[in-house]
Amino acid sequence: METFIESKVFNQKLAGKAVRIKGFDIDGGNWDRLFLVKDVKGEYITLINCQGEEIEDVHIENFEHAEDGLKITVLEEKE
Repeated sequence: METFIESKVFNQKLAGKAVRIKGFDIDGGNWDRLFLVKDVKGEYITLINCQGEEIEDVHIENFEHAEDGLKITVLEEKE
């Protein structure tokens, strides 16, 4: 029996960042959109879409469940 297991969580530094999320969630929904990360709560991130509407918390499982699972890219301003 394993006494300890590795826990994966989102990086707290994602909060306030613009991100592109692309791929399929665990329910088979297709994503290819830009978001602002409103909050990071361990295994969950809260997203805001381009219309300013808050999306429900997204669990890290959506990014790990399959090869075509969600992929997140942090967008950075170029000078």
